[in-house]
Amino acid sequence: MVTGESEIDVWDVSSPGGFLLWRGSVPRQTEPLKLVVFSPDGDLLLITRGDSLAPTLWDLKTGAPRAVLHGHTDRVLSAVFSPDGGRLATTSTDGTARIWDVSASQGVMVLRGHTGAVLGAAFSPDGRRLVTTGADNTARVWDLGEPPEIQDDSFAGLLRQAVARVPVVFGADGKQIKQIKLR
Repeated sequence: MVTGESEIDVWDVSSPGGFLLWRGSVPRQTEPLKLVVFSPDGDLLLITRGDSLAPTLWDLKTGAPRAVLHGHTDRVLSAVFSPDGGRLATTSTDGTARIWDVSASQGVMVLRGHTGAVLGAAFSPDGRRLVTTGADNTARVWDLGEPPEIQDDSFAGLLRQAVARVPVVFGADGKQIKQIKLR
């Protein structure tokens, strides 16, 4: 569990009463935390505040920020680490998803194809593909081993009929995309 405003506390709540695992200070801002995502190994924390264009990646072992990820030109909406923690995908109202190399803290790929905000993303279990959902009511499947310019859009038409604004995940086998619809 994460709490705080200018100090971020990470709590272990697996036992009664819980205990503080980590405390880090961030510059005091008027904007509240909007996005908090842990890496799969729990060593990194990604946060954004308010209408932030650049999420901050924190190293929980050192208690210091590792990098500020600059690249989006409008508000970051979501972030997800790959299953192995080596890559990070962020989505934005700028109409793009970006893939980041976590160890280098650098952007490695910009995914363009949605005609509006990119609302969310999910990695396949093997980390080789990413599905993104957009405000344009489409979902797109990206092969991260191919340059983004030559992606196959054949899924976009099929998924256009689906409610693409709801969260999606890959099935455990990586062959199915599952939508979560809450009524």
